[in-house]
Amino acid sequence: MPRTSNTKELGLTDRDGDLCSGWWIEEGAANPLRINFYGPFESKAEADNARRESDEESTNIYSCSRLCKPRKRTIKEKELTIQDLQSCPPTFFEALLVGPRIY
Repeated sequence: MPRTSNTKELGLTDRDGDLCSGWWIEEGAANPLRINFYGPFESKAEADNARRESDEESTNIYSCSRLCKPRKRTIKEKELTIQDLQSCPPTFFEALLVGPRIY
């Protein structure tokens, strides 16, 4: 899991304490199928550095640095919406369509 900046130290919290806009690492994982957000980071460079470190030890389908405001830190398969999936690469859609396999 990437190291993240403290949201309150950066003054990046919304008044309700919700997740804020900023640079986040978005990771799509396959087992179980979900999208995780790590952050926020002060800059794209800081997010990219943390993402590279995370990618070396990760088995995620994809990861990217994005300027966004996630609605949750972890969005599980049954909670995914069209808006959540708009930025996902085709490999994530393939995993979503195939679903769990029983052998």
